[in-house]
Amino acid sequence: MVAVHAFADHGSFLVGLVVTDDLAAHNEVFKTFEVGNRAPVIESTSPLASLLVNASESTTFQVGAYDPDGGPLTYVWTVDGTPAGGSSPSFALARNGTGTFLVRVVVSDGSATTEFLCVVEVRVRAAPAGSPFSLT
Repeated sequence: MVAVHAFADHGSFLVGLVVTDDLAAHNEVFKTFEVGNRAPVIESTSPLASLLVNASESTTFQVGAYDPDGGPLTYVWTVDGTPAGGSSPSFALARNGTGTFLVRVVVSDGSATTEFLCVVEVRVRAAPAGSPFSLT
């Protein structure tokens, strides 16, 4: 026989097992289990871990995440360690200057966190050779 139980909350739980045979002999055992919080899971990201963009373009970052314990999630976005957006699963990055930037999102369920990092290289894109148009 297999018994399965899903605990509805985190905490310390005393679980007991009593076994009785057909002659009325029995034995019992008790054990305390600690049920802890599990960290959120990021299951999808857009774009991926590195990106090259034009200095005049805006890029939207998105993460798909869930809490395996069913709790609500918050999102904290930063660019090079500076807060850069609200608490949503998406963030728009617009840079007029060039350089390499680290975009980070930390997803939290209030007890545990997980994060995603993306290295973004921003360049001024030159017009194709012989083109009468400027892309900058």
